[in-house]
Amino acid sequence: MSKFWKYILLVLTFLIGLAYYIKSTQSKLELMVFIAPECPLSEAILLNLDQLSNEFSNEELHIKLVVPGSLYTKAEVDSFVKVNSIKFDLLIDSNAILVKKYKATITPEVFLILSNNVIYTGAFDDRAIDNEIIKQSASENYLYDAIKNTLEGKEVVNKKTKAVGCYIEL
Repeated sequence: MSKFWKYILLVLTFLIGLAYYIKSTQSKLELMVFIAPECPLSEAILLNLDQLSNEFSNEELHIKLVVPGSLYTKAEVDSFVKVNSIKFDLLIDSNAILVKKYKATITPEVFLILSNNVIYTGAFDDRAIDNEIIKQSASENYLYDAIKNTLEGKEVVNKKTKAVGCYIEL
């Protein structure tokens, strides 16, 4: 085989590998959830996140929790993680970089991201009417529907809802 054909084969192999890498990284969804240790709705959403992680594999959905601002010490956040047996990645956004990037205002507020683009933002579901009125069950599962539709190659119908909870204080 001549050097020319070896070069062409090498370039084609590289391009096929690159296409596979791009496709595999684009198909993975990232869920960023802003939470606060003292917000009751933040604590309540953790069970829902556990259910999502049981239904969707790590290859399909990666869940990250974000504690915004610098109101909570590392010890307070560590205690919150331990008490609630949190198994997800957790970031403390002390400089509010992620808060500003995603324009997060409430905890809990979810951001479903595909290929660095937010494809859904807002509430987990419609159970929380406000901080004091919580329905027993959801009639609309906004986040779940957005995840399912995306993984099935369908359009996310409801791209934004109003998050209900505690205001983010920086």
